[in-house]
Parts: sequence; C-alpha cells; structure tokens
Amino acid sequence: MDYDFSTNEYQQLEVVFSTGHEAIGSLLTEDIGQNNDAINALLTIIDQLEAREIYQHEQKGRHFLLTLTRDQVEVSAHILVLDEHEEEPESTDFHDDELRAECGLNDFRQVLLAWQEFLAL
Repeated sequence: MDYDFSTNEYQQLEVVFSTGHEAIGSLLTEDIGQNNDAINALLTIIDQLEAREIYQHEQKGRHFLLTLTRDQVEVSAHILVLDEHEEEPESTDFHDDELRAECGLNDFRQVLLAWQEFLAL
C-alpha cells in the first residue's frame, strides 16, 4: 500500500493512495481531514482493538463508512451502503477502488501516524 501526501492546486492538503486503496486516501482527505482529535480518537480505538477491549468499531463520516476490526480496516463509500429495501443495480461494481478499500489494522495505524506527522509540518 503506497501513498503520497501533497498539496493540491487549491492549496488543500491531500493524500493519494496506490491502486486498490484510493478510498482510504479519500477517507483521510475528505472525512478526517486535518482534525487531529479525530486522528487521535482513531488511534485510541486501534489501541482498544489490539488490547481486545473491543471487537469492532464503525464510524460514519460525511462520505465514507469506516469499519475497524481486530484484524483489518474497511472503507466504504456511503453510495455503496444500500437501504435494505433497495435493489442494487446490475451494473454496480462493489470492487471500485475509489469507493471501497481494505487494509490491515497496523497499516492503517501507520497511515494515521504519517498523516498526523505531515499535518504538523
């Protein structure tokens, strides 16, 4: 999982991930942003998961649902979370890299710490 922190043409901080993990970059850029309290809260949740104090944590952001378990992290765009009474269109591709991604819990911790460090510069 490769990523790069940068400033876009509008002078906004962003993170861009390699193919297959773009949704994680979008989550960091759009939902978490520069909110250090949100980053610290997620790091605390990761500590609780690793200490087996909790089994799972779900967090709804503006654009993404973040699910953390003791083993992995899943990011899913809200557009993929269908109402239980809705039928999914035949053309729906649930493997769209920009809308859904997974990674290991420790990898996610390292990304959060790196993002936090980048924001502090």
